[in-house]
Amino acid sequence: MKLQELCRYPRLGWGWLGLLLCLAAPCVLASNLVVISQDSPVYRNVTDAMSTYYAGELQVVTLSQLKADPRLMASRVDITVAVGAAATEYLLQALPVSRRLLGTFLPEPSWRGLLEQYGERWRPRRDQLSAIYVDQPLERQLALARLISPTARTVGTVVGRATQARLAALKKAAYKFQFELVYSSLGKVDNPVKRLQPLIERSDVFIPLPDQAIFNRTTAKWILYIAYRQQVPLIGFSRKYVEAGAVAAVYSSPAQLGRQGGEFLQHYNSSAGPLPMAQFPRYFSVITNRVAARSLQLKLPLDIVLTRRLKESMK
Repeated sequence: MKLQELCRYPRLGWGWLGLLLCLAAPCVLASNLVVISQDSPVYRNVTDAMSTYYAGELQVVTLSQLKADPRLMASRVDITVAVGAAATEYLLQALPVSRRLLGTFLPEPSWRGLLEQYGERWRPRRDQLSAIYVDQPLERQLALARLISPTARTVGTVVGRATQARLAALKKAAYKFQFELVYSSLGKVDNPVKRLQPLIERSDVFIPLPDQAIFNRTTAKWILYIAYRQQVPLIGFSRKYVEAGAVAAVYSSPAQLGRQGGEFLQHYNSSAGPLPMAQFPRYFSVITNRVAARSLQLKLPLDIVLTRRLKESMK
């Protein structure tokens, strides 16, 4: 029925008119607010993948836009998504606790630190909060180390204030994959060479953990240099680390993390119940540095084969 014809029947009323218009064209539903820490291709890759795997609507705004106009938080579907640590930190302080918050694309230590700092106002409703980490579970990293170095006996790492809490889980994962764990603590004022060299010398394979308190460009450079000189395979925690010289890494791309975020919304947005506990990436890939592998006389399968074997080893 055309709008002109509809006007000939005033008894239908505006309610029926609205219904018929919705049937004629898709109705605009309330959208989930997605706040990205900054407007960059990396964060946009996360949100693009999220929209692909979520059937609902997403309104993507930058953190600076939200700070300029806090009214953007009003009248939204109740799961708000923060992409990156900066957006997560702001929303933990500003979002009404009647809403639910999903933090994504941030390391586990950052999420735990933010909860310690801003979690008090959420204490009665902690089940309104969840996160998808950017870093990998320790078992997955140890499983890759075992695939890369089948005969290795010891695995080394360095811990700082943020990663100290993961030490018990690291020991458990090392035991599961038949490694002896050797480790040392490294602070900001420590000399990286003096602390790292004897540790790497005792390791058959080395896995640095992401820790902002100790990990910077200088420390990363020394770890790569010493491991290369000692002919110790180094398993990185990012694609960039492999490009810089690490033998291999297991990582999750922005698109893979966005997919998990979209599936999260698809599953939990229609439910008023509690959110699940924070989770590690579900989707991941393995990348290798063939030049570094050859220098260590390692013959590695193709990346796609290592990814498949890693998934099989984690079942």
